[in-house]
Amino acid sequence: EIIPETINFETVSGEYIAKCLRLNIPPGQLPQCGRFSNDQYFMTATVDQSRYRLFLSRIDYIAVLLNHYFSENNIRHDPYVRLHLQNFKGVPIENLKGCPRLAEVSPTPEEIKNAVKSKLPHLKIFTDESNVTFVAREDEMYGNSDTSEDFLARKLYLNPNC
Repeated sequence: EIIPETINFETVSGEYIAKCLRLNIPPGQLPQCGRFSNDQYFMTATVDQSRYRLFLSRIDYIAVLLNHYFSENNIRHDPYVRLHLQNFKGVPIENLKGCPRLAEVSPTPEEIKNAVKSKLPHLKIFTDESNVTFVAREDEMYGNSDTSEDFLARKLYLNPNC
């Protein structure tokens, strides 16, 4: 997926990540993502883990995770995000905090808003009449919801009592 130019990172080798983590293991055995003690975050850039992205700030890392969750590819494959976009025109910030990699970072709602506003021009923040704050795509691309997977996901995520 395309990472916006507004997200700042350096590309480094898997060996560099291993050295920083003080691990004597081949790149393929390194964690896919994580945080160094100096609060820099990293994430694999290649399947074989030979290259990593080293993010220059916490907000950059939060932004790249949000960029992934709202990417066209993820919307096609993730019924949770897709159904929230289709039914509510966005995903509540409080729900995003529970997404696996974001949950590891424990971002505040303000950090999520800041990441969207400063790093992700293709996303937007809005608050509904119930005072719930959402993240959504500017282009309102929500994907197709006519699959059997979506039927099951609708029961699980949107109406669990049915």
